[in-house]
Amino acid sequence: MIMPIADVGVPMLAIQWPVMFLTLIPVILIEFWIVCRRFQGSRKTLFWGVCAANIFSTAVGIPLAWIVMTILEMGSVDLVHFVLPRFDLPISLVPIIQSPWLPPYEDQLYWMIPCASVILLIPSFFVSTWMESVTCARMWKQQTKMDVRAALWSANLASYAFLFIVGTGWLLWSILFLKGT
Repeated sequence: MIMPIADVGVPMLAIQWPVMFLTLIPVILIEFWIVCRRFQGSRKTLFWGVCAANIFSTAVGIPLAWIVMTILEMGSVDLVHFVLPRFDLPISLVPIIQSPWLPPYEDQLYWMIPCASVILLIPSFFVSTWMESVTCARMWKQQTKMDVRAALWSANLASYAFLFIVGTGWLLWSILFLKGT
């Protein structure tokens, strides 16, 4: 019989990835709007490029960013405990340092999960911007790679600002309304 392990914590990919898929339509619309302001040409080509790039970066880039952050987390937590063996992290630093895989602090997860989600937007931004730039440069042959990179940097800044606002709202709502439940 396989017994569930209760103290494994929360792998944030299981939460972050579905949320990123749920926000895909507004993200695509934001990025399409930014790209259209930068480039002349077929709106249809630009739209499908933004769609394909975002689906690809969400499907592959978000897990890739999470894997990299998980590896960094394992090394940093081990380093902290090696350098300062009796060091206990303040609870407020846990979602920052251990954002990819939160420890099983059940009574604190109501705010740690949205906080870790916001923190994970940082590596996701860089991976998504890179992957989308590569994808769109292949699709938009009439544009230079440098122009595509600049446009996708601006587009991702705008869409990730939206995601940051959504995540921060989720965090504030959790703190204000879920504390103690």
